[in-house]
Amino acid sequence: MTGWLLLSAAIVAEVAATTTLTYSNGLTRHALTAVTTVLYVVSYICLARALRADLEISVAYAVWSGVGTAALTIIGVALFGEALNPLKLAAIALIIGGVTLLHVAGNASAAAADSAQAATAGTTTVTATAPLTPSTESKTSERTAP
Repeated sequence: MTGWLLLSAAIVAEVAATTTLTYSNGLTRHALTAVTTVLYVVSYICLARALRADLEISVAYAVWSGVGTAALTIIGVALFGEALNPLKLAAIALIIGGVTLLHVAGNASAAAADSAQAATAGTTTVTATAPLTPSTESKTSERTAP
C-alpha cells in the first residue's frame, strides 16, 4: 500500500512539474523554473521509493507515465485550450488499457510465484548420513569414556 501512495505522490508531482514547466515560458521565468525542478526531483524521489517498496518497475513506470499523460491531456484541454478529439480519447483509453494489463500481468506473475513457493513449502528435505562403522564407534566410545 505504501508503494502505491508513493507512486500517487510521484504522479501528482510530475503532473504539477510539467504544468509548471508550461507556465515557465521555456524556462525563462526563473521562479517557475525552480519550482519545476523541485517538483521533478520530488517526483523521481517518490518513484524511487515506490520501487523500493516492492512495486514492479514495469507496472510502476507504466502507471506513472500513463496516468501522467492522461492527466496532462485533460489539463491541456482545460488550461491551455488544446483540442480534445476522438483520437486523443482513444489514445488515453489505450494507455489506461495498457497500464491495466501490465498491472494484471504483474499480479498474475506474483500469484504464480506465491503458488509455487507454497507448493514447495510443504516438502521436507531428507539428508542421509552414513552409518557408523565399528571402528568409528569404538573410537568415539574410547574418547568419551572416563
